[in-house]
Amino acid sequence: MDKFFYLHIPKTAGNFFNKFLSYQFNSFIDHIEVKKNLHNEKDIEELQNFECYSGHIQFPIAKNKLDIEKRKTITILRNPIEQVISHMTFVRELAEDGEKERFKSHAKVIQEIAKKLHQTDLSNSKKIEKFINWLEKNEIWLFHDCQTRYLTIQQVVILCNTAK
Repeated sequence: MDKFFYLHIPKTAGNFFNKFLSYQFNSFIDHIEVKKNLHNEKDIEELQNFECYSGHIQFPIAKNKLDIEKRKTITILRNPIEQVISHMTFVRELAEDGEKERFKSHAKVIQEIAKKLHQTDLSNSKKIEKFINWLEKNEIWLFHDCQTRYLTIQQVVILCNTAK
């Protein structure tokens, strides 16, 4: 049976697709970027036992670290504007009341972005511009062409998400 790596680009229906994959494979693990240390040989070797694994890992890094040449690689793309809006909404919601645990589970830079974004009036174009300038000044590219950053065009099967 073929083995698979699902390159989970943020905010492209990945949690739904991870759930689907969990029903298709006897051995599946998601979010390997959180559950495994990709700098530890033992953790990387353990991943080879899974029929399918997925993670928020840029393709060149996965190719270098995870020996994915022996796997079929799949991903899902989304309309870039819809993807960035969804991504910004997700990060912004981390700073809302009642989200402390999710907020704390993210890196400090994400926490800082979430707080700043939560304070930004998104109905005011000047405030949005100020937020974007802050991101650029601090060299934070989290929302900048995210899908392209995750990919290279080598041996990747691309499934397009065309949902409106």
